[in-house]
Amino acid sequence: MPQGTGQFCAQANYRGYVVLPSGVQAEQKAVYYFQGEGDEIPSASSDFNGPVSKDYLTSDLKTLSWNAPDEARVIPLNINSQVRLVGPSHLQAQITTDSIDGKLQMGPCPGTEDTTAPTISIATPVNYGLYGLGASVAPQFTCADETGGSGVASCTAAATLDTTSIGPKTFTVTATDNAGNTSTSSVTYAVGGKEECKNGGFNQFLSPTFRNQGQCVSTYSGKK
Repeated sequence: MPQGTGQFCAQANYRGYVVLPSGVQAEQKAVYYFQGEGDEIPSASSDFNGPVSKDYLTSDLKTLSWNAPDEARVIPLNINSQVRLVGPSHLQAQITTDSIDGKLQMGPCPGTEDTTAPTISIATPVNYGLYGLGASVAPQFTCADETGGSGVASCTAAATLDTTSIGPKTFTVTATDNAGNTSTSSVTYAVGGKEECKNGGFNQFLSPTFRNQGQCVSTYSGKK
């Protein structure tokens, strides 16, 4: 696969034979996976309902993405064809996949272009959460491209939460998929000090946490 990120279209044709009595169903499908990679990409399935007896030809178009940030690599694309019968065990039925052929071409499959931006989920900071002045907080967030399907190319934000001054803050994550769609998501949080400790406010701090108001106030005495 080329260096960098991108998409290509995998087209596969499956030929076989199916014979089913009434009351039996059959399914033919496949999964795609890159050699040495853990993720499997399922194809659409083809279903047959008995009674039926025929040769079949099914085709599948699947837009796949790659992410090769280092040197260009050659990674085989494997196709695992699967068939399944569902029905009473005493009935005789058969489905086979006798041959598979296909081709690859650069770019997404026609009509399957990814126009949907990735989704973003932010766990830390908590929206409208209160964090202590100078607290060391590592943001936690994830990006996904389940709807678009081209895969996440980047998911970026500040490495640490800004707690250098008291007041409201905004934390923003930016995500881009392999088709170039970009999305952003932000949460608002606050940084507090001695004044926010008072009137039971010490209970509101998410990081650090305090046993009582006195501990909270003494922590921020002299800090502005």
